[in-house]
Amino acid sequence: NADDLDDTCAGVRDECGVCNGPGIPEGVCDCDGSLPTIWYQDTDGDGLGDPNNSITNCTAPEGYVANDADPDDTCVGELDECGVCNGSGIPEGVCDCDGILPLTWHLDADGDGLGDPNHRIVDCNTLEGYVLNDADLDDTCAGVRDECGVCNGTGIPEGVCDCVGTLPTLWYRDADGDALGDENITKMNCGQPAGFVARAGDDDDLFPVGDYITHFRVLDLAPNPTTDVIHFALHSGPENKVTIQVYAMTGRLLREYELALENGVQQYSLDLTGLSPAPYILSFKSNAQWESKKIYKINR
Repeated sequence: NADDLDDTCAGVRDECGVCNGPGIPEGVCDCDGSLPTIWYQDTDGDGLGDPNNSITNCTAPEGYVANDADPDDTCVGELDECGVCNGSGIPEGVCDCDGILPLTWHLDADGDGLGDPNHRIVDCNTLEGYVLNDADLDDTCAGVRDECGVCNGTGIPEGVCDCVGTLPTLWYRDADGDALGDENITKMNCGQPAGFVARAGDDDDLFPVGDYITHFRVLDLAPNPTTDVIHFALHSGPENKVTIQVYAMTGRLLREYELALENGVQQYSLDLTGLSPAPYILSFKSNAQWESKKIYKINR
């Protein structure tokens, strides 16, 4: 008979052509030993497979694809960066999916941590060379300008009055307000202190400079300086009395005397015992008229 299709095989050839062979081995897909493929479910039919739902098979099951590129297999399309199916992504004018607004950054050219209010950028990210405050009045100075405009300067130097080096003025005390000061009591100051003037020349700063009296005058005050007693003459008119006051240079009244006057020139003496060695002012008053003299008390 002619029933033997392959007279070289005393039996049956398997699907791989092997005489009496076992066929395609288990775990492979064909006679060449090709391994099965991992297939991923594509529920939404967008051609992208779900990485969390797969089957290993030699052929593609219906509803499965060979890729696992679908982050959301319930979305027929693509998820945007905010996870919205076919969404438009982060909206314009905000920084992220939560709607955080961008920040205003100010240039910090001098690196002192303070920003220039006149140079700013609105951005979501931290910008190199920029800070979030606008507190720098001068972004060319890495610090603070002093009152003279010098970056990190020490201000007006000690001993001068201003940034151009103006020296202080010598001021004289003007206790009696007559615009003339006592050259023995002074202050060096940039501004005019209260009770001081720039002009000296007041020999008697307890009383204002004015016209001397016409009806009485102090004459021949001696000795001056004196140790205890000082002598003087009064040239007077018909006034009844004169008040003599002894003042310290601070203006404090120390002693007061009264003398009866006669017409003409009369000699008098004043005992200064008990007063410390120092300059003093003798004030002579009669009615609305006065005269004063500076005297000096010294040790014996």
